[in-house]
Amino acid sequence: MQKSSGRELVNGPAIVSDAGVGWEAPGRIRPADPADGPAMAKIAAASPGAPSWPKEAYKQFKQSGYQGWVVEHAGVLAGFLLVRITADEAEILNLAVLPGHRRRRCATILLEVRESNSGAIRFYESCGFRLVRVRPDYYREPQEAAVCMGLKFTGAAKT
Repeated sequence: MQKSSGRELVNGPAIVSDAGVGWEAPGRIRPADPADGPAMAKIAAASPGAPSWPKEAYKQFKQSGYQGWVVEHAGVLAGFLLVRITADEAEILNLAVLPGHRRRRCATILLEVRESNSGAIRFYESCGFRLVRVRPDYYREPQEAAVCMGLKFTGAAKT
């Protein structure tokens, strides 16, 4: 059983604020709500690299079985992340940040992986994740360290 202090994605990566990982934390992350749909649509429209979805899709993401998080900064919805979770996987479907809030380290996606899982570590590195820290004795059965990796949530998703 994993220990965690973040919001879990079905035993997957935790989505947390930057507090505690040595990076500035100007934003607050919270679960997205369908009422955030119009703001998410505006953010996506201002992000040419983000997938183009109909405006209604942002209000109906929960009906489609997706989960989402938003970053608020100074009372403004600055960015969002929408994912589809199936079994033991979380697929990032849409990720965008308002142009004026990009590269300001709004938030970070963190995940933990067993230290012995070199294939997963190489895969996450190829996706842009970088080492944040190592947590000794994080996993049980067998006892093993966790490699914590982070991906800064600073701009539109690449397609």
